[in-house]
Amino acid sequence: MRVAVYGLTHLGLVTAACCAEQFDVVAIGTPAIVVEPGLDELLARVEQTTDLEAASGADVLWICFDTPVDENDNSDVAFVTDRITSACSIIAPETLILISSQVPVGTCAVLERTNPRHRFAMAPENLRRGNAVSDFRNMTRVVIGSRERSALLEELFAPFAAEILWMSPESAEMVKHALNGFFAISVCYANELGDICANVGADMADVTRGLRSDPRIGPRAYLRAGEAYTGGTLGRDVVTLTTVGDGPLIAAIKPSNDRHL
Repeated sequence: MRVAVYGLTHLGLVTAACCAEQFDVVAIGTPAIVVEPGLDELLARVEQTTDLEAASGADVLWICFDTPVDENDNSDVAFVTDRITSACSIIAPETLILISSQVPVGTCAVLERTNPRHRFAMAPENLRRGNAVSDFRNMTRVVIGSRERSALLEELFAPFAAEILWMSPESAEMVKHALNGFFAISVCYANELGDICANVGADMADVTRGLRSDPRIGPRAYLRAGEAYTGGTLGRDVVTLTTVGDGPLIAAIKPSNDRHL
């Protein structure tokens, strides 16, 4: 299988490096400076270029751009979709376009309407910085949004994922929003609990231990008080959720978080 990874920020470099252990890979774009254990050694075997024409013979074009956000965490979706549209003029209709960039729900549907000759699928990423290579190699599951169950995607993820959760592109896009929204709520909840603990003389570290020891929550829960979430990773999905829904809980996440910046 020939895989072209387009967009070489953290996600793209890790994706290209790990895929190169299993497939013929070309990485397209200007690489960012990324520090991950074991990443440089893996990248040494990856063909890298800035020429999008290198994607013309690929079976899969994997879109891995970091979607830019403004100072209010609004996504510049056109930064990603314009590059995908440009790629569609180069690659064959048989090439599957797999999107892992963070984009608003409905993006795949828009791309399908504007580029009807091409196929699109969504695979939301879930990599932790500092552990990304191991995370990619050992996925407990991967979420794939596709109009049809794809043997090509089954082959692509077979070396990395224990399970594939198939669903529509819209559902897969929402999974990413929902996960980051849940994490953001957890951060805000922990910070507000920390404020209450300080007022009543409780130790938030003890409260955190009590919460994480409950099997309904777990030891890796986002419950460390004192730090707001920053940057676009969680923020862009929180903002997206507020634009596609009007629930008061989701609308309260950003104001709550901003109090602790």
